[in-house]
Amino acid sequence: MTKRTNKSEFQEPMADYAQPLTFEKVWLMFKETEQQMKETDRQIKETDRILTEKFQETDRQFKESRLQMQETDRALKHATKIVSGLGINIGEQAEEYFKGALENMDEIFGIPYEQVASMEKKNKSFQGQYNIVLYNGDKMVVIEVKNKLHPKDVDDFHTRKLPLFKKLFPEYADKKIIGGLAALTVPKDAAYRAEEMGYLVMSRWGQKIKVLNKKGAGLREV
Repeated sequence: MTKRTNKSEFQEPMADYAQPLTFEKVWLMFKETEQQMKETDRQIKETDRILTEKFQETDRQFKESRLQMQETDRALKHATKIVSGLGINIGEQAEEYFKGALENMDEIFGIPYEQVASMEKKNKSFQGQYNIVLYNGDKMVVIEVKNKLHPKDVDDFHTRKLPLFKKLFPEYADKKIIGGLAALTVPKDAAYRAEEMGYLVMSRWGQKIKVLNKKGAGLREV
């Protein structure tokens, strides 16, 4: 008698190499997956550690660089302050030198004088400071003092500073004003430019003042 097959049942043929899954195989697969996950987690933590160390090192270097920049900035400001102070001191020394020397004299380049002073004034429109002013009643010699005289100093004195004198001191409007430039160091180009414009040019000669103008050179009066 032939056994009938239920057509509603579906049977898939099993390949020769297929093996049924056992509990042991499933457990082994689970353990392998768990191990892979642990390894992945370890790699993630290691990467995070490396990145953290690099970030910390970068942050440390940045802080060190910032500190170095701040220290450099402080050093530059300190050096600038020293140089600025030195420039002021040298300028004051030059002024004191010429003022002291002129106080021990009673004439310069044939121009007699009775008083030696410094003058400074400021009003609503102008302000000016004049290092040395020699006064003899009829004439005044207005002298600009520098540590080292440059042609641009001569130009500034000629175009701005000396013309401003009578505007600041109108009480001397009737006086004849002679301009003068004095410096511890006077290069030839600056001396030539000043003399060409008719100004008295002075420099240091030992403990005395030496007039650099040629004998008989005319002086400009304003």
